[in-house]
Amino acid sequence: MVSDQHFEKLVNNGRKQITSVTFFIFLFAGHVFSIKNDLFRQILDNTPMFALLASNDYQSKAKSVELFQLASVTIQIPRISISSKTCGPLRPHVNKNLISFVIIGNEDVNSILETVKIALKGLHEARVVFVVISEISSELLQKIVSWCWIHRMINVLILTEKPSNRTLDYEIFSFNPFPSLTIQKIPNNSPFKVLFPDKVEDLKGFPIRTVQKYDHPRSFKYISRKGHEKIGGYLWKAMTTWISHHNGKLEIVDRNTSDVFNRMQVMKYLQTGQIDLVPHFLSVDTEQTQNITSSNYIFFAKSCLIVPQSSQLFPGMYLFLPFHLDVWYVIIFATFYISLVESICIFIVHGKFDLMESFCNVILGISYQASNQKYFKYRPYLVVHVQLMILGFILTNLYLALLSSFLTATVYEAQADTYEDIDKSGVKVMIEKDVIGFFLNTKIPLKWKHVFYGTDRKTYTESLRNINPKYGYFLTIDKFLVIDSFQKPLKRPIFHLTSIELGGSWAGLTVRDDLVFLDSLNRFVTRTFDIGLREKWLKDILPESIEAGIIKPSWTYGDTFTPLTLLYLQVVWVCLFSGFGASLLSFCIECIVKREK
Repeated sequence: MVSDQHFEKLVNNGRKQITSVTFFIFLFAGHVFSIKNDLFRQILDNTPMFALLASNDYQSKAKSVELFQLASVTIQIPRISISSKTCGPLRPHVNKNLISFVIIGNEDVNSILETVKIALKGLHEARVVFVVISEISSELLQKIVSWCWIHRMINVLILTEKPSNRTLDYEIFSFNPFPSLTIQKIPNNSPFKVLFPDKVEDLKGFPIRTVQKYDHPRSFKYISRKGHEKIGGYLWKAMTTWISHHNGKLEIVDRNTSDVFNRMQVMKYLQTGQIDLVPHFLSVDTEQTQNITSSNYIFFAKSCLIVPQSSQLFPGMYLFLPFHLDVWYVIIFATFYISLVESICIFIVHGKFDLMESFCNVILGISYQASNQKYFKYRPYLVVHVQLMILGFILTNLYLALLSSFLTATVYEAQADTYEDIDKSGVKVMIEKDVIGFFLNTKIPLKWKHVFYGTDRKTYTESLRNINPKYGYFLTIDKFLVIDSFQKPLKRPIFHLTSIELGGSWAGLTVRDDLVFLDSLNRFVTRTFDIGLREKWLKDILPESIEAGIIKPSWTYGDTFTPLTLLYLQVVWVCLFSGFGASLLSFCIECIVKREK
């Protein structure tokens, strides 16, 4: 046995703090429970670790030693012995497969139950075996059962010795809180699955309390086309599907009040135990959220900024899209450079320097047009124009192919993607004025405060319902996914998701931290990812939202075919008529000059 003082020293050296806990690691054999040997052996064989909680009286200590001797003979597994209520919770140091033995030596059980409460806090699905040394009274049995249910411990066995005429017999009791608290007697020599059944698997109509508030797209009520009242939302479906699968009964609290989602009110319901869980994301990291936790993560609750889609690029500018600006610079430089080289070649051969004629020949070559045959009679001309033909062939085909692809799609101007871009575009980002103060202190730089337009929740919600593109919006990513699902089939998107990072965190259903079926709910949530239920629920939000009138779009889907208009050729016609005008002006000036001479 390791003393309390020595163990405390060892713990401090290991940089952990667990006070008044004594670890026993026995490897010796001896006399064991002759009657309960098989039962305890079966229990110990099905756990990787066990804890022993007992009082300091003589009988409890004697039974503790016998149990440790049995464990040493059966299997060498880690074990913890606790005899003081000043110890801390075991939850950070053990897993949920822990089995705890509680030795009760007399009718005064308050002290040991307080120790159990502290040590097993948060381990609601851990298995607990109460070993009552003497014959148990019905009052004590009822007290232990009621205490266990109050503290949300349901995997409980109560083992009591029952003296008979010849032998020392024992009885096993348990209880099932579903649908109502019922004490059950378990036959001796029952298998382990009978001793510790999965009670949460069948809730038998046990009421699961929640609230239903408007929190689109997580939970929202609407009237279907057939006139039936329905509730949609992916968090609502996750909650109700689990309840239905486990034969529970949904009980909506606060049904007759407003359906406006009040975070503080819902949080108060959870903290006071009026409800068990809610289909809403509530922050559980603050000091004000005592007794509240979250299920396994269902969605990444990230805030984001969306802005209206930028306007369409002027059709005449499509002619410049196939090549980047740098490529156009290279083509212009190459044109003048090759014109100069050809002019020098003509000067060497004919003694005539004509830069303009060479420039026109180069333009014909680059545009893959026919050139005069005389330029192929001399070797210098031949080298220059063969290269021009190859360059022209490549550039012309590339340009026409890329231009054709651009003309089959709608091209937009550069998107506003940062606070600077939003500020330059003049777009205001709508946000609920109730939350703008919080985000200005945490997520949004104060220098961009003027970009945001704070308004009341009703105006904000109505504008978002109508998908009003006059504003940008500050919203969570799951709300944007609904809008994005709607705008995907459209020829032109309505909103653009900016790259502004506002942070976020994974979140799940908000629940009480003493929920006995939390582990079962967590396993179900994880399973929804594997079988695709989560994705289906997310896809169902859009049709449900349109049917409910929450999304009221006034947009029409674009035509599959759009003919070219004069706007696409405007630049070409301007260049053509400008060239003809300059030529006409030049001829007129030449005629006037000749007449004067």
